[in-house]
Amino acid sequence: MRRDGPQAIPTSHTTCHVIGGKAMSIRDSVTASKGSRWLKQVKQSRILYLLLVPTFLMLIAFNYWPAITALYRSLYAWDGAFYQQFIGLGNFQEMFSDPIMITSFRNMALLTMGWVVIRVVFPLNWSST
Repeated sequence: MRRDGPQAIPTSHTTCHVIGGKAMSIRDSVTASKGSRWLKQVKQSRILYLLLVPTFLMLIAFNYWPAITALYRSLYAWDGAFYQQFIGLGNFQEMFSDPIMITSFRNMALLTMGWVVIRVVFPLNWSST
C-alpha cells in the first residue's frame, strides 16, 4: 500500500464491480444497487401511485382550495359576485370590533368547554365505578 496524503489508497487489490457497463468500487456499487432497488420498487408500484392521484386532487379541490379562496376574498370588500376594492385586514378589524361577534365568541368558548367537560369527565367517572 502506498500513502498519498492523509488516506491510504490501495494499489494492488482494487476490487471493482461492473454495473451497467461501468466499473465501480464496492462502495459505489452498494450505493447504486440501493438506489436502483428503490427505483425498481417505485416502478413496480407506479399503478398504485397513480391510484392516489384522484385522492390528492379531491383533497385539494374540497379542502384546500375553499380555504385559500376564503382567505383571499376576506381581504376585499366583496358583495358576493364582484371584487370591489382591496381593504386588507379591514374585514377582520370590523368583525373583532363588533360587540355581537365578541359575545358570540364568548358563548362558543363556554359551550365548547362545557361539552369537553361533559364528554371527558362523565365517562371517566362512570368507568371507575
